[in-house]
Amino acid sequence: MLPVAGDELLEALNVRVMGDEEAQLTLVLAHGFGCTQTVWEDVLPTLLNHPIQGGIRTIIFDWPGAASTELTPQPAFYPAFSHILLSILQHLHVSSCIYVGHSMAAMIGCIAALQQPDLFDKLILVGASPRYLNTEAYYGGFEQEELDQLYGAMANDFHGWAAGFARAVVGADADKEAVAKFEAMLSGMQPEVALGMAKSIFQSDYRGVLEDLADKLHNENIDGMKVVVLQTRKDGAVPPAVSDYLKLHLGSKARVEVLQVEGHVPHLSAPHLFTSALLNNILD
Repeated sequence: MLPVAGDELLEALNVRVMGDEEAQLTLVLAHGFGCTQTVWEDVLPTLLNHPIQGGIRTIIFDWPGAASTELTPQPAFYPAFSHILLSILQHLHVSSCIYVGHSMAAMIGCIAALQQPDLFDKLILVGASPRYLNTEAYYGGFEQEELDQLYGAMANDFHGWAAGFARAVVGADADKEAVAKFEAMLSGMQPEVALGMAKSIFQSDYRGVLEDLADKLHNENIDGMKVVVLQTRKDGAVPPAVSDYLKLHLGSKARVEVLQVEGHVPHLSAPHLFTSALLNNILD
């Protein structure tokens, strides 16, 4: 557990609430590994100025381990982060929200939704993967040897690795500024923290969470909750087979939308395209 709670937790994680305090709709934006909340900067103006009926309130924050916070995560941090998410929502008196989780934050949101499903009207999962490591019956995109090489590169020359990883992850469609921004966020992490988080993420297996969530969505008939998977046409971290797996195992209350852009961070590399897709799914 973290050593802080309440207002101290909000301050430590740089929680920001923007928009109409009396808005009917609350949108939570949760960043992925290597990022900070600034990854949403090019998305926020359109969201906050959109004439959504009833208004919109947007919440952003930094996960422990991000360059912009001094809090560090423990190994196998997904359940702890889901608790952090629920604590933030509780402290801000959020009774329902649309949750947008990028990369690792996608599965963190699914875990939180299992614990308190009434809080989540919709889960929008961006570049989501329940497991990155291949098995005989599952294709996550990585072999163990590849991951071991990645960990070795991080340990030997973290900043050099971060530069190459940024170019590969942000994608060929991104401009130099987008790649440089991701690299700066990633390089700002403590190297040992980044390595520990990377191992926890890439060695994780949360396929069982999908099964449990699907069971709640269908067998317990959770009214209203829907799941949307936003997947780019080419993602170096999450192949299309993973989004197919998500759709198959989440069933009829989930759908996949393929964004016509490359890269793992479309809200950074193609913010206008991403924001348009996000708004369509918020208003749907």
